[in-house]
Amino acid sequence: MSPTPDTVTTRDRKLILAACVLVARADGGLAESERAELERLATAWFPDEDAVLAVEKLCHHELSPDEIVAGLSGGAARESLWMCLSTISAIDANVPAPEQAVIDRFSKLLDRGAGRAGDRSDGPGPAARQGESREQAAERTVLWFSVYSAVVGAMPQPFFSDFSLILPAQIWMLRRIGAHYDVAFDSKMIAEFAGIAMLSAGAETLRHALSRFVPILPRAATEAASQFAVTYGLGRLAIAYFDGGRKVDAEVLRRVYADARRRGAEIYSRFATMFAGRSEKDVDGIVSDILRGT
Repeated sequence: MSPTPDTVTTRDRKLILAACVLVARADGGLAESERAELERLATAWFPDEDAVLAVEKLCHHELSPDEIVAGLSGGAARESLWMCLSTISAIDANVPAPEQAVIDRFSKLLDRGAGRAGDRSDGPGPAARQGESREQAAERTVLWFSVYSAVVGAMPQPFFSDFSLILPAQIWMLRRIGAHYDVAFDSKMIAEFAGIAMLSAGAETLRHALSRFVPILPRAATEAASQFAVTYGLGRLAIAYFDGGRKVDAEVLRRVYADARRRGAEIYSRFATMFAGRSEKDVDGIVSDILRGT
């Protein structure tokens, strides 16, 4: 049976990992930190294989961007590849020119336009609205990424969805919110916010991540609801943190996250019927419907 456009196959995962290897090696070599990250992804995506050998094999049998994109099974796989490559640009503001050239080639093949994958105008998220206040734009950004995470959370490959779609989306959400508050986005800011998030929501978020390995049915409903609430909580946490000049009391932030996560659960529960059978291309429409109904 051939895969549907909204599934990501094992072959797709191999191709996406091959794309990451291709980008990492574009500047002439593979740094130890890059190799370690690629092996971590290989371990997560292919737990029954030797991660070191998997990465080494890809290093010696490189595919071109054209071959990789042509081999993907459908829309979900293409979206997964785009999110992975976008995150490379989002995290590192100084991507080496050879690596950026490869990312740009993938962007063209995936019909994502020219320019850095990390530009606000070219990354995932809601389009800007004229006359919107900073607070309104930030709130709409949080809602957009919460909806996106809920839609992806219901996909039939949970662990892969987390690593290739939801985590990059949450990083992009942080970047977009930071831009509204004129906060420079770099690896230092990510590490700083990660520490705040662990203090505010660490134990709960860890339990949520671990629960994805437990076969609970029906998965689609439970995962969509949980991913929406967690992403909404993290987004509101980021707004409070940036709005407070990154000097907000830890106890205040814990309350912000807890309250926002409950609010996220309430929003999802109220509009749950909108998420049934939807895909990433429906996110803008769902967000508009929720905004009209609140």
